[in-house]
Amino acid sequence: YRVRRMTKKSVRVIEQLFQAFFDDVKIMPPQYQEVLTTSGTADDEAQRARTVADYIAGMTDRFAIREYQRVFDPAADS
Repeated sequence: YRVRRMTKKSVRVIEQLFQAFFDDVKIMPPQYQEVLTTSGTADDEAQRARTVADYIAGMTDRFAIREYQRVFDPAADS
């Protein structure tokens, strides 16, 4: 049951991070924002989704949790 709970939490973190970054790419690191702005694909939803997915795919578990806290916890250090 613990593994199942952790898996459910992990999925929620990834889904919510994806949605937050997809909705506002300006909260992602500058190099990922730059990929979209310099290629002129910021309005292309498929390219934006790919860029967000690439960013999240490169995260470790620990980093994903920190990013989640930075994005969603008002008390977290930006």
